[in-house]
Amino acid sequence: MSQPIEHLAMVVLCASWMWLQGCNYSLGVPLPPSVRTVAVPTFNNNTFPLRREIEYELTSAVRKEIQSQTSLQISSSGGADLVIHGTIVEFREQVVAEGKHDQKIESTIVASVSLVWRITRIESGGRRR
Repeated sequence: MSQPIEHLAMVVLCASWMWLQGCNYSLGVPLPPSVRTVAVPTFNNNTFPLRREIEYELTSAVRKEIQSQTSLQISSSGGADLVIHGTIVEFREQVVAEGKHDQKIESTIVASVSLVWRITRIESGGRRR
């Protein structure tokens, strides 16, 4: 997996956590104690022109970030306490520097990803968060 995709996954994850926190800009997510597992199904790819395979790379990178930055365990969609669905709306990459033989050394990525977080676990008291 390419380095820019891994960095992009970290930005996507951090931005979505900040959104969940409101304006506190904290990287912690105040999840109910019953949430211990998370599923991240393969993101939908709605890019135009179509950027093939990017949904697999970005989904994999987000899963790795969750594993390295949280105590949540990755699970299948059917059994997870939390499900994160993503849709890649835009993905542009511009080469900034090339090396010998036109190999890409550095590039800039602009991406727009729509995320939907859904807590599926019912807490004690019968409330769904």
